[in-house]
Amino acid sequence: MQKYQQPLNQVFIAFIFVKVLIIGYLGIQFFSSTNSQANAIDNPGSYPTSLPWVETKSDCKHQGREWRDNKCWDSEHSMLF
Repeated sequence: MQKYQQPLNQVFIAFIFVKVLIIGYLGIQFFSSTNSQANAIDNPGSYPTSLPWVETKSDCKHQGREWRDNKCWDSEHSMLF
């Protein structure tokens, strides 16, 4: 009877080890997904828009924006602004 106890202990330890790895992996996946969802709620996205108060190409470039079609475009403009 003693012969079988040693391999059973090793199998049990291996089973527990694999279970801990799987639970850890799933926990990391869960927390990273909830974090990315929270960021999506905080910043629902950015949409390009022209800025009518910036009238020259040099002013537009100085502010780090893009001059296109004789308008200054802000590519990170938030819909909530």
